[in-house]
Amino acid sequence: MLTATDFKWSGFAVFDARTARQIPWRKRVSGDMSTFTASGNTVYLGSSYANNGARLYGRGFSKVGGKPVNNLASVMLPEGKFTNWRPNAGRCTEVSSMAASGRKLLAVGRFSPRPCSY
Repeated sequence: MLTATDFKWSGFAVFDARTARQIPWRKRVSGDMSTFTASGNTVYLGSSYANNGARLYGRGFSKVGGKPVNNLASVMLPEGKFTNWRPNAGRCTEVSSMAASGRKLLAVGRFSPRPCSY
């Protein structure tokens, strides 16, 4: 049974489309997601929140599956295995929208290798 606390500050939830049960790989993401896109069995994840430690509205994700990332990651479905796809994005990367086409991914947002200025 899901409760409101299962979704507090989570940014997204993952469910089995047949059973409506929550899928556990979501718990291996440290932070909040705000956008995604899919290409075949790969789902690309992004966050429009900076990884500056602030929790004003949300917090970007800094790790998936125990490995460091900066608001961009991908997961293979249905098994929920995180891939080694980790763009060299700065800590203050904010991804507002994504689109995939074949082997190409368009990510829209703010990309800065410098420390967050806010």
